[in-house]
Amino acid sequence: MAQNSLIRVAGGIALFAAVWLGASVYLGRNAERELAERVQKTATDCGLRVNNLQQQSGLLSASGTLELQVGDLCDTDPSGKYWVVADVQYNINHLILPGSVMRFNWTLRQRPESGHGGAGLQLSGSGHSAFSGTLFSEIASAEFSGEAGDESWRLEPLTGHVEAGEQSLNLSLQAPRFTARGGGNALDLQGVGLQLNLRDLEQGLGSSSFTIDKVATSNASGERLAVASETVRNGDRIDAKILYALGGLDTMGYSARDLAVEIAVRGLYADSVKTLANLAKESKTFRNLTLEENKRYRKALKQAINRGFSTGITKLSGNVGNAGEQSGLNGQLTIEVKANADPDADIQLAKMLQSSGQVSVTGNAIGEEQKNQWLQMGIAKASADGIQAGFDYSAGILKTNDRIVDEPWLQQTLADTDTQINRFLNETEIAAPIPEMPDANDQQAVSPAPP
Repeated sequence: MAQNSLIRVAGGIALFAAVWLGASVYLGRNAERELAERVQKTATDCGLRVNNLQQQSGLLSASGTLELQVGDLCDTDPSGKYWVVADVQYNINHLILPGSVMRFNWTLRQRPESGHGGAGLQLSGSGHSAFSGTLFSEIASAEFSGEAGDESWRLEPLTGHVEAGEQSLNLSLQAPRFTARGGGNALDLQGVGLQLNLRDLEQGLGSSSFTIDKVATSNASGERLAVASETVRNGDRIDAKILYALGGLDTMGYSARDLAVEIAVRGLYADSVKTLANLAKESKTFRNLTLEENKRYRKALKQAINRGFSTGITKLSGNVGNAGEQSGLNGQLTIEVKANADPDADIQLAKMLQSSGQVSVTGNAIGEEQKNQWLQMGIAKASADGIQAGFDYSAGILKTNDRIVDEPWLQQTLADTDTQINRFLNETEIAAPIPEMPDANDQQAVSPAPP
């Protein structure tokens, strides 16, 4: 009886082992086939391509090499086509373990550019694939340095990690220091960081940031430089914003503190954005559209405008100094295109557009002579602690500093702009990009004088 039980237990273990190993082999083959398919899909991509995949497969493992190309790969000019060309080597273990379907390690070696001394960028890492299909990997690099003539550069070893899903990407990279010297100039960047958190790659939804703790050049120094962006979806609309910030800057007797500029686009029609993104990908940034794709492209543009949106500078702030004097700066700018009841109607910016903006300057960094000149010209008006300027355009009426500006050229310019935009959007055959809009000064010169 005990012997039969032992046999059954041994048989169960053997069956489990067979299923376990069989599943590992099956998933491994699927992963190798999927890698080959992904490589093939990049063959016509304009930003990143993977070529020359060479893979050797074992029962529970695989290894291989491939070539990675990054750049403006659809450019016909070979001089600016390739930004980075690198060779990648990898090893994969397909044995299923708790928490991971496979484990892998990889190395990336950039091919040095002709005429540049020193080794190219070298990255390496190891990671695993979860049962959800998400890939996780640590990233590290060797020191990267080079020289060409009297120019030299050095990047200290960077570290980071990446998490990549089917429609998501989370990337974090940090470099302690980067220096470049040559031609009598020097650049020193300390505490460089890059963060990407993209939740929907197809629509570009997510956030990103690029930060530098300290900056030093031959004639300036700064700190806390940051560029951050965020794109989110609200119902059938997409909102995006980008923030430029600088904690401090000193150069040639001038100073700046806590500078911030935020630019936003709100209320973009999500379906139009998705259509345009897909067409850009298929046609290589709208360069190679079929007649049907061209019609969809123009329709999506028209609906994006007619559905309404707003854009502008939502934040402008900071302090600037000159010879011991300080001034504060605050302002904003809003441009709104109101929705049209018919999304397929001709564009009517003359009726749909409204805009406003304000800027104020306090303190004494701007000299009295300059302030008085602006006041006399009507560019600005006096305030309790400085000067300010503003404008408002709505319902065809333009006001600057609360005064109505009666100039027929503005409405005429908007009408002419509508004509040119509609001519492009309604064209049935493939046409050239939208022509340049008439210059406001030229338009004013040729416009008829008011009666």
